[in-house]
Amino acid sequence: MFVRSLATARQYALVGLVLLGSLVGVILALYFYRFHTELSLDNATWGQFGDYVGGVINPILGFFSFITLLLALQVQASQSETAVAAFAQAQRDSVRAGEDALRGSEIIQSIARTLSVQSDAARTTAELLALTHSLVIVNESIKEDEAYGGVLETKRLTQLRDQRVQLTSRILQLAQLQEPRNERRQ
Repeated sequence: MFVRSLATARQYALVGLVLLGSLVGVILALYFYRFHTELSLDNATWGQFGDYVGGVINPILGFFSFITLLLALQVQASQSETAVAAFAQAQRDSVRAGEDALRGSEIIQSIARTLSVQSDAARTTAELLALTHSLVIVNESIKEDEAYGGVLETKRLTQLRDQRVQLTSRILQLAQLQEPRNERRQ
């Protein structure tokens, strides 16, 4: 690219205007030097002067207009390339931001799953502790009854033994549920 920025194009335009003004000045000076030394009052002479100036300066102005058009096209193409590059960068940044958001969402989901498993494990552990405590109390009641020679009613003793079986069964169920969770954590 010949012109990369608007500032450079303005510098070229300024140089072009100075050259054009100088060229017009030289052409007018040559005309007056060669043909006239004073201003004429004759219309025909002014018509010839107009034809001369138009014939010489118009092609020069056309050339400078063409050069200016080329410079403007180059500046526009450069700005278009810059805009396309900025748009492409914005797209890449947007894709990266989307990927980061997706990764963040996946991390949050993973944390939520982990917290859910830990919460379930904590509830199960609390239930196991409560059941174990109840089982200890039932066992103590049965042992006390056996130690004092069966003071408790047979019906109450049967209820305590049934309760012990139920508590033991539930503890075993919870322990079996707890094993896969422990294996997943390791």
